Amino acid sequence: MRVIFVMPVGIRYQPLTIDIPANNKISITLNEPKTGWEATYIEATFNDGYVATSQVYITPDEKYPQTAPPSVNAACQTLPGRGLGENDSLD
Repeated sequence: MRVIFVMPVGIRYQPLTIDIPANNKISITLNEPKTGWEATYIEATFNDGYVATSQVYITPDEKYPQTAPPSVNAACQTLPGRGLGENDSLD
């Protein structure tokens, strides 16, 4: 399984390859950064091409981003109505 994600906003995603044991069970330890927050998810690509993605876990608990990342181009903008920035108007 390979965990990977790419977005053109300058946020650094770090892919990690995980070896799956014979019992097909894995345990992932979430990091708790000393400052700020970290978002983690698992994306599994199976041999037949099927891709499954977990929910996003944000650590530490109950600490969320207060501002959206800057809009770099049309492919990277915050959706309106999230309360995180300039694109917050639904007009």
